[in-house]
Amino acid sequence: MARALRVEKRARSGAAVVRNESHPDPHAAARRRILRRATLYTYGFLGAALALALAGGALLAWLLRPAGVAFVTAWLGVTGLILLVPVLAAIVRLWRWRRQRSPSTGSGADGE
Repeated sequence: MARALRVEKRARSGAAVVRNESHPDPHAAARRRILRRATLYTYGFLGAALALALAGGALLAWLLRPAGVAFVTAWLGVTGLILLVPVLAAIVRLWRWRRQRSPSTGSGADGE
């Protein structure tokens, strides 16, 4: 009786992986469930952060109204500022992480 073996190549590491098709990975369903939950939590936190930013921007715009600032203009400006800082921080962090992971092209011995 021959077992069905399949050799796959992983994209990132380049290492060959041999999988036995007659014995599927028992943890695959659990990994998919964990990833699905993590994705839902991520989107949930993103939605909550957006709602808090909009509510906080509206509160600050309402407080600035007696000073003669238009509500909608202040609300959009304050909400934009509230959201801009974390978005820029995330972009910088992602840029640094990708730069750290990419192979060095420098001329120095340590890659700098």
